[in-house]
This record gives sequence, C-alpha cells and structure tokens, in this order.
Amino acid sequence: MHKKERTERLKSNIKYLIKSRGETQLSLCNSSGLTRTTIYNILEGRVVNVQQSTIRKISDFFGVSCREIEAVDFEEREI
Repeated sequence: MHKKERTERLKSNIKYLIKSRGETQLSLCNSSGLTRTTIYNILEGRVVNVQQSTIRKISDFFGVSCREIEAVDFEEREI
C-alpha cells in the first residue's frame, strides 16, 4: 500500500473511530498530546507523510495498533 493510500485509510479510520466511540477531535487532541492543527491537517488531507510518533499517539488513544489504523478499514470490519 502506498503512502497516500495509508494516509487516506488513516484519515477515514480516525473519522470513523471518533464518531463510533463518541469522541471529538478535541478529546483526541487533549488525551493524545497532539495539537488541533495536527489532527485537522490529517483529517483535511493536508498531510501525506504522517509521522510514526503521531500515528502511535492516535492508535494508542483508540486502543488499536499502528499497523491496523493505516491498513484496516474499521468501518467495514465492524459492520
């Protein structure tokens, strides 16, 4: 899977996990230590190469692995 595809999967998974778990972008930022700008830029598709440390913080927040959040379609898997 190419970087752009992984970033798109990451973006869609973050959006899905926020919605399905009753979280907000702000709660993700506050709990993970990431800035709102970082999360916003990822969700708006302004970042192609998301740093592994950022992915780790996001995946830790949701309790999933870094590999899963970039490769698995959580919405499809949970349906």
